[in-house]
Amino acid sequence: MDEAPSIRPAEPRDHEAMAEMIRRAFVPPAVALGITTDNCPVHPSLYTVDWICHDIDKGRRFFVLERDGELFGCVGVRLSDDGSCELTRLAVPPELQRRGYGAMLTAFAERYAAEQGVKRIELHMLAELDDLRRWYERRGYRYLQTVEIDVVPRPVGQMAKCLEA
Repeated sequence: MDEAPSIRPAEPRDHEAMAEMIRRAFVPPAVALGITTDNCPVHPSLYTVDWICHDIDKGRRFFVLERDGELFGCVGVRLSDDGSCELTRLAVPPELQRRGYGAMLTAFAERYAAEQGVKRIELHMLAELDDLRRWYERRGYRYLQTVEIDVVPRPVGQMAKCLEA
């Protein structure tokens, strides 16, 4: 019998699978919006194990969704000194999307952040991804603004959610 999916802290043995999941999850929107290696070398569709290690060194904490030893998704959380945090690298492979895994990972990341005393969780996404924006809005996130980031060739949307204590 299949066990229920569970979420746990990522371990070094997970890094290769995580990098692959992140790349696969972010490739479809990158292709749709014309994001390439040349115009956006920092896009998650190009994610590598080295980037994961760099992100961990910079304070990002990763969690993975697992069932029966198989990874189904991952999410990153980076805590800030100002009482907020950033939700990053939420990734579920395209063939596993629309099954609630992203919602499970997001809710877990929010609970983890709240347990750390975080009052507000933020995220950045490509502003043109209307379906993704609406997905986050259904989970209580508010669209704050559109910003331009030098290394990203498309407008970036900033979203946030206040967390319960």
